[in-house]
Parts: sequence; structure tokens; C-alpha cells
Amino acid sequence: MLTPAQAATGSLVSVVGLAGDLTSATLRDLTPTLAEGTIAFSNDQFHVMGMDGDGGNLRDLATGTSAVASLDFNSTGSRIYFADDAIKYVASTGGTITPVSPSAARRAALAPNGSTLAFCPFERGLTTIKTMSTSGTNIFTVTTIGADNFGLDWIDNDWIVYSCGLQLGMVKKDGSGDQFITSGSSGFSWTFPRVSPDKRSLAAITFGTGRYGVEVFNLSPSGVDYPGSYYPITGVVRAVTWTPDSRELIALYENGTIGTLGLNGAPQTLYRQLKVAAGFSCIDVAPPPAERLLVGTGGLFNSTAAGMLVSQSGSRLYGALAWDATTRSTSAISFEADASNDTTIIYRIEADAITKLAYTQNNSFKFVPALGSIAVNGAIVCFDGATGALASVVTYKETRGGAKPSISGSGATATVVGSDLTKFDAHTGTTTLGLSRVELR
Repeated sequence: MLTPAQAATGSLVSVVGLAGDLTSATLRDLTPTLAEGTIAFSNDQFHVMGMDGDGGNLRDLATGTSAVASLDFNSTGSRIYFADDAIKYVASTGGTITPVSPSAARRAALAPNGSTLAFCPFERGLTTIKTMSTSGTNIFTVTTIGADNFGLDWIDNDWIVYSCGLQLGMVKKDGSGDQFITSGSSGFSWTFPRVSPDKRSLAAITFGTGRYGVEVFNLSPSGVDYPGSYYPITGVVRAVTWTPDSRELIALYENGTIGTLGLNGAPQTLYRQLKVAAGFSCIDVAPPPAERLLVGTGGLFNSTAAGMLVSQSGSRLYGALAWDATTRSTSAISFEADASNDTTIIYRIEADAITKLAYTQNNSFKFVPALGSIAVNGAIVCFDGATGALASVVTYKETRGGAKPSISGSGATATVVGSDLTKFDAHTGTTTLGLSRVELR
């Protein structure tokens, strides 16, 4: 089990960490922003358009042979799968359009792992959900419902959510568990479901008597929590999608405007005014950047208890520290809040025995066996708040139940006082043993 993630923020950098039993660990971009990404959309029927997340660099990516009714980025943001009279894909930078069998597909959605497409063929008064590989093979009929389809998406790599007959339903890709999420007696309808990148929320356009807006449902291990939270919308929205950080919804309005919805009273941000949106409109945002650093698999050092700290400013990973502890139950981290200031961010790591530490500076790992080849059960990690780089690590041997080094901060300097401390300076790569007072700048 992992202990809850800890987080701290300095003037320019954020730090997160966790500890526990890690069979695998992958560090991803922790602060994805819309400005870093790409927005793809179709609002004049035949064209797949793209623009930067800040609304600039508007460009034409592909031209379909009929109305483009859905589009979806792959997990790396390098391809856009879209459905016009068939399922096709194009590079997110534009270029050659590659068809994917079969033809006669109206809507399609790509599974989070990028291996499977769910789609609906052209049908009136009927929804048949099928799946296939991204090469067009292994076509499988998941379910058939006697009502028109108004969108589908993947909750995870197993469950598909769909709008059918103006209700929301969900079904496993093997065809089992088919069920409606919403109540058919509520008097309201839901269309165009969209799952957030963090897989915690489901949004859908909803309407009915005196009601027009977006409803956001919580996703839990037991399914979709109904009812969700309703947010009214000013103006007619043709399609919605989530920002990369899963905090906001981006909408394509009927008048051709693209912008945020401004949920919970947040200000609405309008990015561009484009051509008037057609009936077949769709929008998606490129996912957060892919893995920036693979820490390890099978435990960081083939151990049963491990952890990591990550320091990141904006989209760039500056420093990280990983450790190997011998006892799962007592591997923990804490933030020294009283020692935080404008230039240092300090964390304390504790375990019955820390056997190995490793650090990365600018994505290059250096392995340091126990920092001086001594047994330690605690470490104090200092990140530079101005650059986000790992600055130093101080290890100590006090027991968890006994005395631990104290940390005090004054201006730009933090001081660690204890007995038999070991300091590792990440800037110089040197280790100094047997200290009792260490200054961290």
C-alpha cells in the first residue's frame, strides 16, 4: 500500500512524494497545462482543425470525405483518430490520412492504452457498439440497443460509456454488465459523454425542461455515481472535452467559439471565435506529456518497500530522489513546513532502514549505495526552489521512536542539527560523514 502523496510548493517549484510497496513506478508530468497541449476540433463538418492550447497557431489537419462526427487523440498525442464515413487517423501535426477498417462508422473512441477502438456503425434508431484493434482487425460486437447513438467514450481499458436514446449507459468491452447509468424517468437527457484524463469524472451535455448544461459524475470503483453535479451553460454547446489536468471543461459552442465552461462560478475563458459550428461537431485536447522518467519495475531496487520524491517546475522535471526501504509498514515521508521558505523545499524520509538512495538531476540517475555505505533510517532532502533541482541529502541513523535531527529555517538558509549526520551534495557529488550541523541553502 502507498502512503498518501505529500505535496509542497515553493516560489517556483512543486514537490510531490509517496512511499510504500511499489511494484512499478513511473513519473509523469505532474502539472499538465492546456497551454502546453493541442486542441483538435471539427466545427464546419468536413475539416479536422488544430490549434495550440492558448488559442494560437490555428491550422487545418485533415479533410474528411463527409461530416466528422468524432475525434480522439491517442495516449501520446501523436495521432488523432476521427470518424467521418469511416474511421481514420492523421498525425497531430497533419499529413497523410490513414484509413482504419471498417467503413460506415459514425462515432469512435480510443481506449486509454491505445490498443482498442470502440465505434458505432451508421444506423438509425439502433446503436450497435463494436470494438476492433487500431489496425482494423479483431472486430467484435459488444452490444446492441434499440435507440440512436449520441456519443461514446472509455471509462478505463475495460468499460465503455455511451449515450443512447438520450440516456447514459455503460458496458464492458466483452459485452457483459450492460446497464443504464441515468434514470429514464428523470425527465432529462444526456449526450456526448467525455471521461476526464485522470479517470475520476464523467461529463455529459444534459438538457430538459428548464435545464441546459453539463452534468459531471464521479467515477468510483463501483461505477458512476448518479446523479452528478449539474452546471448550467449560457449559449448552446455542441461538444465538450477536458483540459489535461482534469480540472476544467473545454467547450465548442454553436456560434463557433472555443473556450472553458467556467464551472462552479469560475470565469469563462474564450479562446477563439471561429466559423459557425455545424450539427456534427467534436473536440478533444491532447493528453498530458508522456512519461518523463521511468523509475523502475519490480520495486525500485527489487525491494518490497520504496518511495520517491519528484521536483517539477511547470512542465519540466528537474530533480527526483528514490529510496529503497526494508520494511513496508514504516516507510513514510513528511514535509517540514516550518522550514519552507522562498529558496528551499525540504522533505523528511523515514523507514526502519533505508538501504539505497538514488537521485536524478536533469533526468540522469546516479545511484548512491546508502550514501556513504552506512545504514540509515532517515533522510532529509533539499530541493532548490529556484531551479527545482535536487540540492542535497542529509541522512541520519536515529531510530523512529527516538531523537531525530531538528530543522530550523531562517531566510534563505535551513539548518539541520543532529548527531552523526551524513551530507550528500548533489551539485558536487561529494559525501561528508560524521557531521552534527548541516546548512542547506
